[in-house]
Amino acid sequence: MANRQMRRNNIPISEEILSEAFEEIKVPFTQKRLYNADMVDNFLTKISADVEHLEKTSKQLLQFYENNKKGRVAETTASTSQTKTEDNELEVMQRLKSKDQRMERMQKQITELFEGAVTKAEGIVDDAELEREQILQDAKMEAERIINEAQKNAYDISRSAEDKIREAKLIKYEMDKRAQEIQSEIVAKANQLDEMKGGLTLMSQKLRGLVENTSA
Repeated sequence: MANRQMRRNNIPISEEILSEAFEEIKVPFTQKRLYNADMVDNFLTKISADVEHLEKTSKQLLQFYENNKKGRVAETTASTSQTKTEDNELEVMQRLKSKDQRMERMQKQITELFEGAVTKAEGIVDDAELEREQILQDAKMEAERIINEAQKNAYDISRSAEDKIREAKLIKYEMDKRAQEIQSEIVAKANQLDEMKGGLTLMSQKLRGLVENTSA
C-alpha cells in the first residue's frame, strides 16, 4: 500500500493508465495483433483496486471535512486549552483549506482515472471488434481460396484421367484392328498353302500316272 501511494505521488494515476502498454499477439492469416488477455485482466484488476482505494480516501477526507465544519475536531488535533487563540483558529482554517484542496485534487484524479480507464477500455473493445471482423474475413477468404484450389486440382485430375482412359481405348482399338488384320493375313496364307498343296497333289498324281504308263 505504501509503495503504491509513493508511486502515485510521483506519477499521476491517469498518466500511468494512459501510458500502460500490453503485450501484443500475432494472429494467423492477418497483419492485425491482439492484446494479451492476462495482462489486460491484471491491469483492470489493479485499476479496480486503485479506484477502491481512492474512493475510500475521498470518503475519509470528506468525513474529516464535515467533522471540522461541525466543530468536532479529531483528538490528535484538538487543543488541550479550553479557549482557542486566533492563531489556532487560523491554523485550523489553513488545515481545512489544505484538506479541501487535497480532496478536490483526489476527486479530480478519480475522475481522470475513470475517464482514462473508460477511454482505454472502449479503445480496446473497438480494436478487438475490428480485429475479430478482420480475422473472420481473412479466414473466409483463405477457406474460399483452398476450396477453389481443391476444385481446380480435382478438375485437373479428372480431366487427366479422362484423357488416359480415352488414350487406352484408342490403343485397344488399334490393337484389336491389328489383330484382325494379322488373323486375316494368316487365313489368306493358309488358303494359299491349301491351294499350293492341292496343286502339288495334282502334279504328283500326274507324274505317277506318267511313270506307270512309261513302265507299261
